Amino acid sequence: MNDEVKDEEIKDATQKVIVEDKEVKAEETAATSVIDSVLEEYGHESVEDFIEEYKTSKELRDQVGDADISKLMGAQQELERIHAYWAEQEALAKEKDELPEETIERLKQEKKAQELEYKRSFEEIANREKNDKVVEAYCSEINSILGKEGLSKSEKDFANKFFGVNNPFNEIDISNKVAIQKMVKDGLKGFKEFKLQIIDDYRKGKIEVPEMSESDQTSVTSGEKKIKSIKKASEVFAEMLSKK
Repeated sequence: MNDEVKDEEIKDATQKVIVEDKEVKAEETAATSVIDSVLEEYGHESVEDFIEEYKTSKELRDQVGDADISKLMGAQQELERIHAYWAEQEALAKEKDELPEETIERLKQEKKAQELEYKRSFEEIANREKNDKVVEAYCSEINSILGKEGLSKSEKDFANKFFGVNNPFNEIDISNKVAIQKMVKDGLKGFKEFKLQIIDDYRKGKIEVPEMSESDQTSVTSGEKKIKSIKKASEVFAEMLSKK
């Protein structure tokens, strides 16, 4: 009789846990649905992005208080118009106190300074475009090389980032803690997927543990073969891929 009671109690407790688990999962699903809906409505790809924009908006609101932002923008435009007016008046006042030759010389110098500024801006744009083309060519070459190695998607993604292709570190704002946390989180996730892929390939017999000669073992144990530069690390990584 006691055993039957205990069994019944265990069943009741188990059923209660199952019901509670379902309720928790239902609440999680509902919460996730709401979050996804909010992110989609405001054009965000992740909760981190939403939080970052919220912080920026809050900082702005803390600065302007209850002031109307549209009115502040209008006031800024009016201030710029006033500055332009007085700059023009200042130029006219200078002309009154200058000889014609002095006015001509001043205008020449101002034009020269403006041309130099335009030239500097043009060179910056040209250099940026040139650098973009160089980076694009580099990424294309890396993808071409890796494409011939028969790598899985996770391996190729990892190798790409290793060689600086599609690596978020190249563009991240290192002062943005939220962006840094997201980058590290995504990177660790990709790294774990890469390790799991290697383990899975090993279990399926797609890869084998490379045999080491006595000289290789001696080199490793004696510490003679050391990686001392990024270039050397790249060479070692490429050698590992070629032995697959």
